Amino acid sequence: MIILGNTTNGIGGTANPMIDQGGSVGLTSKSRSFNYYKPQERYKGNGFYGNQYVKTYQLKHLGSVAKNVGVAGTIVSSATNIGIGFVEDGNQIGENTQRAAVKSVGSWAGATLGAKYCAGFCTPICPPWGTIVGGFVGGVAGGLGGEWLFENGYDLIP
Repeated sequence: MIILGNTTNGIGGTANPMIDQGGSVGLTSKSRSFNYYKPQERYKGNGFYGNQYVKTYQLKHLGSVAKNVGVAGTIVSSATNIGIGFVEDGNQIGENTQRAAVKSVGSWAGATLGAKYCAGFCTPICPPWGTIVGGFVGGVAGGLGGEWLFENGYDLIP
């Protein structure tokens, strides 16, 4: 469940940077290449909408889909981990349940911060691909780091 949880954290981590980035990505029918179209005022802040040769996808829409998938996956994986801890404690709230809850919160917090800052760093380098890759990598790494930090912090509590 750790891999699933951190993968969905990474997917969810790409959401807000993609929504903030705006614009659109397009797939051309002849050359089969992806292109990025910056937001323009004449398209009401969105990128190019495409034509008969170019199929485009708005980053705001893709970001909202990623956000929904990320939130749903994080809730499912966290609930599963907490449920496993509850069963391991003999169907009562004990050490394993508390540890799983702390790890879930740490994973979520770390993924949120990691995705935000890694996407923010990578976006100016190569928009929108830097946003997407940076958000995903930052979300996964931040989720793992936050989980580790919170779990070790929990061990320090007497």
